[in-house]
Amino acid sequence: MSRLPFGALLSVSLAFGLTEGPVFAQESKFDEARAHIEKWVQTRQLAARRGADWRVERESIGQSIGLLQREIDKSEQVDSEADAEGWDWTANAGLGPAIRKVIDIYENERSAEFVPVPVNIQ
Repeated sequence: MSRLPFGALLSVSLAFGLTEGPVFAQESKFDEARAHIEKWVQTRQLAARRGADWRVERESIGQSIGLLQREIDKSEQVDSEADAEGWDWTANAGLGPAIRKVIDIYENERSAEFVPVPVNIQ
């Protein structure tokens, strides 16, 4: 068995020890950079998903607003046609409870009963 001189063994171990630190430090920096890049990519993906969700919700709300606006326009048209035909709509706050009873009976939230509703048709 051949023996290596102590000096050779010492110089090899020192050389390995000197290169080991920077190599591990460099790998550590690469791992840290990789982790930061992965986190950045995840953040970008999350932002993209949130943006897409926001655009879908904005479109849905826009469609709902359009639908409601058409309903309002149609209601105003019906009111104007009724006025043109001689209907006269008057507000009477005192009719609120009676109208509420009629609606509750219609929606089966109250048992049926006679509810006088003053409607004047001329």
